Amino acid sequence: HLDPTDRVKAKRERHAVGGRNVSERRRRSTEERVRSAISDIQNDFGRPTIVDVAERIGMSREHLSRRYRHLFD
Repeated sequence: HLDPTDRVKAKRERHAVGGRNVSERRRRSTEERVRSAISDIQNDFGRPTIVDVAERIGMSREHLSRRYRHLFD
């Protein structure tokens, strides 16, 4: 059995691992939404802008620019 200090450390580590997993899934899902919107806009209008994508998926222009700019290159 684990002593109380090791038990707390193990619980903290499990919590951190779970948080990283959720964060990764959320990021992948958002990135897929952005890619899909970019593709739709390219098919409809040509070159997508960050503003167009932000309005289409309901995300702020600043967040897209900060986290997902690489998808627009």
